[in-house]
Amino acid sequence: MDKRDFSFADLLPLLYVGAGLYALNKFDSWFGNDGDGEGQADPATEPYVTESPRTMSDAQVRVLVDRIFGAIYGDGSFWAGRTGENEGDVFAAMLVPRTEGDVVALINEYGVRGGLWSLSGPMNLPATLRTYLSAAMLNRLNADYVSRGINFRF
Repeated sequence: MDKRDFSFADLLPLLYVGAGLYALNKFDSWFGNDGDGEGQADPATEPYVTESPRTMSDAQVRVLVDRIFGAIYGDGSFWAGRTGENEGDVFAAMLVPRTEGDVVALINEYGVRGGLWSLSGPMNLPATLRTYLSAAMLNRLNADYVSRGINFRF
């Protein structure tokens, strides 16, 4: 097999695939969808409310939300292979909240988000977890919340 020099033409198929994924991701917004997670509550405009106290500070909630988002969608380093969907990290992060107030704070801080490579479009945290976590993980998470007296289920 002959070695040949690397050329720009070698990247074209990858660029076409990337452009196609980007177009699929943006398709709804191009044709009238306002990109708000269609049919999902946006905590920015309709925040979840609970009387349960919080044990986490706003800063801790933001760090945890960024950790969850990064575990699902990656840090954007496609070339480094860090494109996300680490179910174990998401599950571990969702076990951190100790009260229903903490869970509600996470949901409200997460808002409606979507990653560059996401074909699902932007989603709120409950929809994101239902999409990216397996049924077994969701059942374990919900069982853990029941044992802590947290009334929120995913």
